Amino acid sequence: MAHRIEATAFIRFLDEHDALGMFTEYLLDRIAQAVQHQAILARQPPPQRIAWLIAETFALSGPEIAHSRRIPFSQAGIASALGLSRSTVAENLRRLRAAGALAPERRIVVADIRALRRLAAG
Repeated sequence: MAHRIEATAFIRFLDEHDALGMFTEYLLDRIAQAVQHQAILARQPPPQRIAWLIAETFALSGPEIAHSRRIPFSQAGIASALGLSRSTVAENLRRLRAAGALAPERRIVVADIRALRRLAAG
């Protein structure tokens, strides 16, 4: 569940709880992690990049989500997120299904997270 609050109210909340510095540190840490992931990911071939994105998304979906094994991306969405062509994504999704990492369904469904992580690691 998410709630939207105005920036001024959020900053006031952080000030009232003496948390502005801690929040800034958190944001900078997350940005540094994202840059590090992007640098690593940029050097990987498309099969590993696709497997990594699916594995990371799977890791973020908890058991409270009704279809936690289903990845909420389309082939076009994956292509856009990773800077790949849709045909490259489609071919690599077929390979992930053939390897047993993804279920043989039209949607992207994780069948074997260990296999998917192995493929992501190369």
